[in-house]
Parts: sequence; C-alpha cells; structure tokens
Amino acid sequence: MSYEESAFVAQQSLRHRLLDHRSRIRHGRAKDLAAHLLLLIEDNCAAWQKCATWLRTELKVERVDGGFACPQQALYYPGQAESTCDSCRISTIRGIEVNNHSLAVRKIWAESKPVVFSSLKTDTLFDSDLRRTFITTGIESKIAVSLKQAGHAFGLLCIDRAQSRHTSGWRQNQYDLFESVVCDVVSPIMYQIHILARETEPHAQSKSKEIALLTPAEMEIARLASNGMSYKEIAKCKGRSFHTIDHQLRSIRRKLNVSSHAKLVKLLNGMIND
Repeated sequence: MSYEESAFVAQQSLRHRLLDHRSRIRHGRAKDLAAHLLLLIEDNCAAWQKCATWLRTELKVERVDGGFACPQQALYYPGQAESTCDSCRISTIRGIEVNNHSLAVRKIWAESKPVVFSSLKTDTLFDSDLRRTFITTGIESKIAVSLKQAGHAFGLLCIDRAQSRHTSGWRQNQYDLFESVVCDVVSPIMYQIHILARETEPHAQSKSKEIALLTPAEMEIARLASNGMSYKEIAKCKGRSFHTIDHQLRSIRRKLNVSSHAKLVKLLNGMIND
C-alpha cells in the first residue's frame, strides 16, 4: 500500500470512528478540532500547531505546547508545536532541553491522566534548573499529559498558565475539558499521524546511513529543525546569524538528498524523534 493510500485509509477509519458516532467525542466543539486534524493527517507539524492553537483558545490559557516523544529518550525538546497568548508576556520554550528521566517527566509518562503542577515555584518534582527555566519564561503552573494509544506512549502535551494570572488554581472544567479532548481526539488522531510521518519519505530507512554524514554541529541544527523551529528561532537559540543557519540547513539537505525544508523536517522528525 502506498503512503497516500495509507493516509486515506487512516483518515476514513478515524472519521468513521470519531465523527460518525455521537457518543464518541464528549466535548461538542472538539468535533471541529477532529475534522481539522483529519484534513492535516499528512502534515504532522501543521496538525500539532492546529492542536496547540485550538486548545489554548478553548481552554483560555497562556500557552500550549506539544510534540512527539517517547519515555526511552534521554532528552525531550518541548515546543515542537507552541501556541502563546499575544496579550501576555510569555517567552518561547523552543530549543530548551528537558531531562526525560527527571521525576516530573517520569510522573507524566507514568500517569494515564493529566498531571497538575499547581505551582512551579514550590513543586519539588522539577529539578531546580528546569524549574528556573520555566519560571523565567513566565510559567506559573502547568498541566501535562502523555499521549498514549494502542499501548504505546508517543508524545507529550502541556497547557500553561502565566504568572500574571491571579486565579486560585486550575478550574475543574479546564482539567476535564483537557482530559476529554486529549483522550477522545488528540491521542487517536496524532497517533495515526505519528505512524504516517515515518512513511512520508519513501527511502527514510536508507537515509539513516546518510544522517551519519552530518557533523555534530549539523546534527544539533537538524534536531532543532525537527522540533519545528524556524530559521530565526534556531539562529536565536544557537546565538548564530540567520545566514549561518541557512548555510548549515542547505548542507544538511544536500547530504540527505532532500529538496525542501518542509520535507527535511518531516524526514528528521521520523529519524531523530522516533
């Protein structure tokens, strides 16, 4: 079966499973999210971004971020997709490294439901460096969940509230809505997108040898690109000029024989973040 045929079959199966049965999706407006994600089933970056933006707007929070990952990885790179509120001062977390085996992240991977971190300033599960990093970006509290489907954990999704918000903790309806949308819509669709992303590049497995040709510096740039960071974001993160990053990405595409940045991101997402 070709990639296009696999995508069509997955799309039709999910449409029948999620949208053709009234009781399948508990939150009514989440059906719109499901419909949009199914249209983006062949573009994992766009699907993640749509998911983050929809959740931030619907839940009325300051930031949502998520991305593909697995518990076995040593590091997790948050912000592969990120949506932030324009009216509040909150910084991007793209490019930071998170110890995937820290107590806080291990708890997220282990739980079947979203985990609430009411105050990052006092939560002892976060190590001091990571807690300081999050607080510096403007985060006050967080709810995080691991995406699981068919017995596999394949991603993380977080909603954040900024320090400027003067509220008495997360509201129960926010938690319930987040949990239901993740369970009913995000997990089943993003899991299929994750599977399809590995098939986007027909010769992805043969390119695993070619990726060994990348220098350590290029590997780091490739990893940031695979997390969805733009040229400017990578340049800012690495303290390099835009032209230097452009030159490195051109070299990476040439070594991997990939014709565009979009195809490079899809390829790297399957090879590096799998």
